[in-house]
Amino acid sequence: MTRFIPMKKPEIIWVLPHRDQSGNEDVVKDGQSMKLTVALAVEQLPKELVFGIPESVLRQHPEDNLLIFAQYVRQRKGERAFFALSITCGKDKDDRTVYLTLVEILGLDEDTPHLQPPTAGLPDRERLAADKLLARFDNKKDKWVCRVKEMLDAAKVHDKINSFSSVSIPDAVFPPQWPPEKKRLSGRSRSV
Repeated sequence: MTRFIPMKKPEIIWVLPHRDQSGNEDVVKDGQSMKLTVALAVEQLPKELVFGIPESVLRQHPEDNLLIFAQYVRQRKGERAFFALSITCGKDKDDRTVYLTLVEILGLDEDTPHLQPPTAGLPDRERLAADKLLARFDNKKDKWVCRVKEMLDAAKVHDKINSFSSVSIPDAVFPPQWPPEKKRLSGRSRSV
């Protein structure tokens, strides 16, 4: 029988904006640049996990360039959880929106990401975007930060649910089990 050994510290990976659309994204892990497929066994990632912001979410919030999209996904078989936090970060060579994504890989017993990860190794443009993103978590009135915190609180309370998102994802092939709207809808139905 395999015994679970809690992770000592989370793995921190910054998925960089995919401006050149080459097919294999660049990441920074432990301050070192590498390809995503070197940093992670992508075939073992949870199917619900999205790096970036789904197009349907951007369509749902077209006017808000401060949008933060977050997910928390438990992977019980691998005894780990993924926290992903994405923001828009410019345009690619064909004028499409690109993203900067923070990925924290946690042990299953860790339901709270650290939210102050190191930014060493990030290119200047992405480090500036990362610093601005992380500084927003001190603002208790930032509606997108509040949604991320609400999602993380739900992940602590609902330990039987495996996937959470800070914003509903219309048209998702693998939708999260807990979007914020699910809480609001269930609260409304109880009072009827």
